[in-house]
Amino acid sequence: MARFYFIILLFLVAGCAQVSPLSGGEKDLYAPKPIEEKVKPKNGSLFFSGNSVFIPFNEFIRLKQPQKNIRMIPPHATVKAQVKGKNLLLSWDETLKKNTTYVIYLNGAIQDMTEKNDSLMKYVFSTGGIIDSLTYEVRVVDALTAKPVKECLLTLRDTNNHLVSFTETNTQGWAKLQYLKPGNYQLLAFIDENRDFLWQENERIGFQINSVLPLKESKKDSVPIRLFKPKLKAHLTTVKYLPYGQMLVAGNRSLQNATFLIDEEKQNKIQFLSEDSLKIFFDSREKQKITLITVHSEFKDTSIVRISLKQKKNPITISCKNKCHFLPQENIYMQVNDWITEVDSSLIDIIRTKDSLSCSFSIDSIIQNKIYFTVQEDGNNFTFLFHPNAIKTVHSSSPQTSLDVLYSNENDFGSLSIDLSAYHNPIVFWLFRGKEKVREIPLTKGEKITLNYLLPGKYFAGVVMDENKNGKWDTGDFKKKQQPEKIDYFLKPVEVRAGWEIDIQYQPSER
Repeated sequence: MARFYFIILLFLVAGCAQVSPLSGGEKDLYAPKPIEEKVKPKNGSLFFSGNSVFIPFNEFIRLKQPQKNIRMIPPHATVKAQVKGKNLLLSWDETLKKNTTYVIYLNGAIQDMTEKNDSLMKYVFSTGGIIDSLTYEVRVVDALTAKPVKECLLTLRDTNNHLVSFTETNTQGWAKLQYLKPGNYQLLAFIDENRDFLWQENERIGFQINSVLPLKESKKDSVPIRLFKPKLKAHLTTVKYLPYGQMLVAGNRSLQNATFLIDEEKQNKIQFLSEDSLKIFFDSREKQKITLITVHSEFKDTSIVRISLKQKKNPITISCKNKCHFLPQENIYMQVNDWITEVDSSLIDIIRTKDSLSCSFSIDSIIQNKIYFTVQEDGNNFTFLFHPNAIKTVHSSSPQTSLDVLYSNENDFGSLSIDLSAYHNPIVFWLFRGKEKVREIPLTKGEKITLNYLLPGKYFAGVVMDENKNGKWDTGDFKKKQQPEKIDYFLKPVEVRAGWEIDIQYQPSER
């Protein structure tokens, strides 16, 4: 557990982040505190001309990575640190610039000797007659969820890319940059995972729409910075063998136009699970390992996958989605864990549960590993009985299988009639039930839509401004200076009741 304590001493701010190790005695819950009246020169000194600062503490201390965690801003000198007992001496060899406000940050550099509580402080002084006093406050939120982001680093640089100030967001996502002078700046927010004060391409980042931040007076910005996960270099994220003869493949780009080769043979039996994930069905009977080559417009990948003897012995299975619970009027389908080659309907029986009578049925279609049925009898509950060899596949045939199918009652659901006509451009509508996104509907422009078969409960909505018209939310691109697509969230819950249709209208937020 991490906690922070802040002791305000004029301009000197001390805090701590605690670790809670096992201890035989009473635990020290607080970070070392500077003794303000004994700090030399005093914090907030003017016409500073020395090259050292003496800071005594109320307990014995030790240093934690001082080369990394102690920093002077502007970076006109390299600060050296020495500890003797309860005292800290900071010094430097360089000559500082005249009429300049300096801040020495001790970012977790000071720990106590027992519990390793570390301090967050800053010591401020000026080589001239004033300390720069402008401040800038801004909030950082997650671009996808709109929730505040804590412990996000904000760096402020001048037009020559020199670091001028930095700070971190609090638990509410707010950050305050202090001791600034009027001028034009560049502001960047990112999760500094390696604590080097430089953004890396794998780190979440946010930036302002205007590349230059003019600062003439202190300001609290009403427009938040939206932090996003950058789009990484195109690559496969998953390559996995599944019995029988299936390769599960996923990537961080759409794979719909990719080409796949197994042992140099182009594959055509492909089932897309989404635009960036799929299954490849192939004959694995004579294979102990395979080489999968993926050819994509942005990359080429070669993966070698071994097939164990145990995986080859897995049986053919028949199943259906959602534990065989289907919505009213939904087509029933069964799926097999292999590519289907033949179905013998004479070896399939469908029994109506309420009276155990056989039902007439037809097979509408066989697509890849799925069989679609129409049951030509009334009823909500059926038992599907597959006799041995009812389904033949590339590798084998199906065993005796019995599955109970349940049709939900229409009266168990509610509906939402949603008016989105106030949106005049392409959007994507999201509907959530708790943390689950239950519907995602791309629209060329706002219109009235009706969502049926919703389980009773509380729902909230989101509307994506689909600027590139691709039917989904897109993250940002810092190098191209593209912001992530904006989202309007409507967090006031709408309660859906069984047998009811609720009318609701959503209006665009002011921007």
